[in-house]
Amino acid sequence: MALLHVAFAVGYRVDTDETQHLHVVWAWVHGLVQYRDVFDNHAPLFHVLFAPVLAMFGERADIVVWMRLAQIPLALTMVVSIYLLACTVVPERTAVWVAAVAALDPLFVPRTVEFRTDNLWTVGWLVSLAVLLRGSLSGRRLLLFGLLLGATFAASLKTVMLVAGGGIAGIAPQTWSRGASLRERLVRLAAAVPLVLAGALVVPGVFLAWFASRGALEPLYYCLVEHNAQAHASVTVRAAVIIPVALVLVLLASPLVASWIARSGRETRATFLVASGFTYLVLLWCLWPIVTRQDYMPVQSLLALLAVPLLARLGAGWRPVYALLAIEAVLLLLAIPPVHPWSHGPQREAALIGDVIRLTDPADTIIDLKGETVYRRRASYYVLEAITRQLLASGRLPDDAPERLVSERTFAAVDDDGNFPPRTREFLNGHYIPAGHLRVAGAMLNPAVEGTAESFEIAIPGEYAFVTSHGLAAGTLDGRRVYTAIDLAAGHHVFVLEGKPQSIAVLWARAWQRGFTPFAGGVRPLG
Repeated sequence: MALLHVAFAVGYRVDTDETQHLHVVWAWVHGLVQYRDVFDNHAPLFHVLFAPVLAMFGERADIVVWMRLAQIPLALTMVVSIYLLACTVVPERTAVWVAAVAALDPLFVPRTVEFRTDNLWTVGWLVSLAVLLRGSLSGRRLLLFGLLLGATFAASLKTVMLVAGGGIAGIAPQTWSRGASLRERLVRLAAAVPLVLAGALVVPGVFLAWFASRGALEPLYYCLVEHNAQAHASVTVRAAVIIPVALVLVLLASPLVASWIARSGRETRATFLVASGFTYLVLLWCLWPIVTRQDYMPVQSLLALLAVPLLARLGAGWRPVYALLAIEAVLLLLAIPPVHPWSHGPQREAALIGDVIRLTDPADTIIDLKGETVYRRRASYYVLEAITRQLLASGRLPDDAPERLVSERTFAAVDDDGNFPPRTREFLNGHYIPAGHLRVAGAMLNPAVEGTAESFEIAIPGEYAFVTSHGLAAGTLDGRRVYTAIDLAAGHHVFVLEGKPQSIAVLWARAWQRGFTPFAGGVRPLG
């Protein structure tokens, strides 16, 4: 699994969420406060933990690959946790094969290779379950379970859905040991809940205190609660009917499924695992507004716990399990992505980030969609993820990026993309021109004959150069002769070319000085 993880890390396509997380991690490294200085609608623990890793690597174009490789320990921890959980319901040898099948799941490897908070979230949940189920429910164990649960919540707010699923499964009679009376169960629950809550408040409490000391509680509440909640539809009548019916079916079917996979005496724990997983899925499908493939990771990781015992029983031996492992391995080997510079993999992202490092300085701002340029502050606060785009389209958020670009003196932008809101996209297309894998402030002029006056608009005041495909262009600007870089104010200007007609670019002077050109190739030799 680890070797396949490496293969996918260097070739698998980059999701925009990965670079969004990387940008937030970079912000932590540089002393910026998440939510206050950098927008993000994810919980903070993942970013904090990986800030030292990013700091160790420094600013490098291939940072996505290295941070993906740093996910291998989390993936291995998931596999170990699956083994430990399996040991609570099946024999140890079966648990080994459960872990092996889970590790080579063709969906597991690509999902865990991505640099996402979901990896830490899944680890937190699986480890929490392993701690809860692998022994008697002593006060120390309950406190540790709560502490891990709080850390999981600090990795992702989706933990609420997992806890709800586990809570519903936990109070169902099917998941309690036989012989315990209702009164005994209630007493044990009453004693357990305060200990779990005490542990669960530790990690979130530390974060809340830290953000409060930085004056960031209000933006934290907006980003994590208010912003995300605006995409949450209210519970419909249909969902209100589906949820109770689905939960009854899950709770009735779980003991039957558990009896197929669990060894004698462990049926109640198997029932709890099955019921909590499927209850989580019911709540996710009915209540969560945007369901992604990563949302299935905590449950998907346990599917092998259902598959392996059933296959072994149906096949009266281990041959079906061996066959499943072989099929998984072949599918993964066939799915290893090719490494081409022109692919959608990390190489393409590395080319963009490399141009960002080469063109811009640490103090510069940039305009991108979700932080894919990683190492520079965004000129506008909001990242253009799905919820933000909905809010912009409905008018609940103002599209003020053009004003921010001017006030921040933002000379660099990413390529055109349909996810930019219309007003911002029109501004970028009208006032930025291609340069390498980026765009820079400027305009293109195409004089038909020598001496033709070409008018253009400058939106971002600064130093600009007039260039052709062969070098600097000479001519007169607003009646003054120019032959080198010159400061231009925002507004209307007129340029008259000296010499034969050819395409002329007015572009941010630093781009030209550092080897970028809007003409064929996008780069030019320096010196």
